[in-house]
Amino acid sequence: MNNTGISEEQILKMAFRKILQDDFIEIKEELVQLRQAVTDLMTNARQSELLTMDELCAMLKLSRPSVNKLIHEKKKIKPVQLLDQDFRFRRSDVDEMIKNSYKEV
Repeated sequence: MNNTGISEEQILKMAFRKILQDDFIEIKEELVQLRQAVTDLMTNARQSELLTMDELCAMLKLSRPSVNKLIHEKKKIKPVQLLDQDFRFRRSDVDEMIKNSYKEV
């Protein structure tokens, strides 16, 4: 025991706890950064993803004629034409259309 009344064992335990707390804080900060990086990667991958007509219909829960109307008459969705009748749709464009279609009540 020293003159403060704390044993060497207690001092070591307190120092060890402090080291563990510092490590825990560092690990926690790294996890937050990793989560953000994963979210950013998923967002970028999601935005560049191309959807087929069937996937778009399923996503919007609309029939093929209704989606065709959004494409040709309303001009709400712009398709990417790969082959003659083979269309794809950018997920980011679809997300933007959905976001813009909300009306304030």
